[in-house]
Amino acid sequence: MVYDEGSDIQEHIKLLRMRKATVDNLSTSAMSNETWKGIIIRSIPPTTKWLPVVPSLYNITSPADIFSILIAHRMILDRGKKDKPTSGSSNTALAAKVMMDVQI
Repeated sequence: MVYDEGSDIQEHIKLLRMRKATVDNLSTSAMSNETWKGIIIRSIPPTTKWLPVVPSLYNITSPADIFSILIAHRMILDRGKKDKPTSGSSNTALAAKVMMDVQI
């Protein structure tokens, strides 16, 4: 299961957790933390948007912390979409918005 870049990261995490629970229920032993972390990390596509964050995930011990980083990164990406100028906007308007954001 690979995350679709345009979809909700929290829904992706929810699906991953549901699938893990299913696997754990079918098995006599729970999935190891290391295996679970690997599944989470490999579910993120190695694209230009996600590649900057993926290598740092390998050093994190808690799957919950990995989820937090993924959610935060998605929020940053979403913020970047809001700040992009549309084809008809001017650089002056963008500069004014940046200055207002800095002052707030």
